[in-house]
Amino acid sequence: VLVLLSDGARNAGPRPEERLPGLGLELKASAPGLRLSVVVVGVTGNSNTSMGMLLKQSLETVALASLEPIYFASTPQAMGEVLGQMHEGLASIRGSLVNVTSDGDCCFVRVLGEPALSSINLLAGTQEQALLFVGSTPPGQLIVDGVAVLLECTDTAAWDSALATSALQGILDAVRVQRVAMGADAVRPVLEQLSRWITSFEARFEEERTATAATAGGTDLQLAKATPAARVAQHKALKRLTCDVRHLRHQLADIQAYSANDSASQAAFLTGASSKYGAKALRRAGHGEALDSRQRLQEVLDDLT
Repeated sequence: VLVLLSDGARNAGPRPEERLPGLGLELKASAPGLRLSVVVVGVTGNSNTSMGMLLKQSLETVALASLEPIYFASTPQAMGEVLGQMHEGLASIRGSLVNVTSDGDCCFVRVLGEPALSSINLLAGTQEQALLFVGSTPPGQLIVDGVAVLLECTDTAAWDSALATSALQGILDAVRVQRVAMGADAVRPVLEQLSRWITSFEARFEEERTATAATAGGTDLQLAKATPAARVAQHKALKRLTCDVRHLRHQLADIQAYSANDSASQAAFLTGASSKYGAKALRRAGHGEALDSRQRLQEVLDDLT
């Protein structure tokens, strides 16, 4: 489904937030085997992408990781370039659509705040995907397109920080869509839950680092008998994990502070563009401002200092 948003001049009939969630439930109930992806294109800075995000949240059953949640065109004339970017994303899709069903009482958490699902559709490619379950015990197997895949549960005390980061990142990406689609009040309980999870993640990370330091003679790095390459690898791994934890917290703060309602700002928010670079470019495009080379040079100098 391709949704094109213009200036949003709609003033007849039920409001989208009143109709679309029910429409999504009806569609999924009547066609449980339907596999649907939604792409949103915002046109001009006057458009409001909340309807497109609401449609995406309500109807989409298969998320395509290679596509942005929104593609933004500052003018109708820029549509060709924007649709070209979307085409590149579609052309880069690799993998197969599969249905995954959980075993026992475990269910998948696709969107925080919505009911957990016993079955989800995924685009399975070469990259690993983190699946978040809720249940009293881990599932013993998954049913992938009718084929049982046995799961080997590791020690519950084991902690995979990279896997936890990947799972939380997927939830954060979905919450951005929720925030634009439903508004601040609707996602406040979700943000509170995410904050508790990230706090637990930070505490677990500190426990792991403290335990590592205790076994390595008071340092976070195990340098004894390590080659120079191994020492560098340890340093990079620790630095990457620290950055991952901080990045999750910063993203949560950005969602909590978000208040803009124009397409340019929404595009920067949904795609995770940084406030220094991507968001500035999108805001200039949204307002149709001409590029001042001297001003741009000063901005670059300010960013570097």
